[in-house]
Amino acid sequence: MRCPLPRTIRWVLGMSILTFFFTVPHAAEDFLHGEPARLGLSNSSMAFVLAVAYAVQALAVALSACQKPAGHWLHLAVGLVWGLGAAVIHLPEVLAPGPYREGLASHALLFALMLSTAALSVASFLALRQEGYGVRRAGRDPTVQHHLSRPGG
Repeated sequence: MRCPLPRTIRWVLGMSILTFFFTVPHAAEDFLHGEPARLGLSNSSMAFVLAVAYAVQALAVALSACQKPAGHWLHLAVGLVWGLGAAVIHLPEVLAPGPYREGLASHALLFALMLSTAALSVASFLALRQEGYGVRRAGRDPTVQHHLSRPGG
């Protein structure tokens, strides 16, 4: 059975679902290690922020599955925010001397989160590009002229 969705959209959806397997346990680990307090937030405030983030990601999945560009834009934002947020918040800790949280498991989880969200961002960008968003294509914009369109060119 063939999937009716284009390959780039299947890639976006797959990467989005994969990120849940890394962001959920990482968020649980954040709570375990008092990350909300370190960021100046209560646990309930951080839980609300996470709920909104997951709701946005679920909306992005639904929109991308319906081949709506808004889903790809949301996925691009989700991937960048998760990945860059994890890097900014945790990399200084990881690179500092001494142990980081639960050791190798925490390192692997953080690395997988950053890698999967980077892949989600790239897949979203490629899906948008394939659909013509953010990139001018020859022949689509009448104000763009190419040397082949000139007489004698």
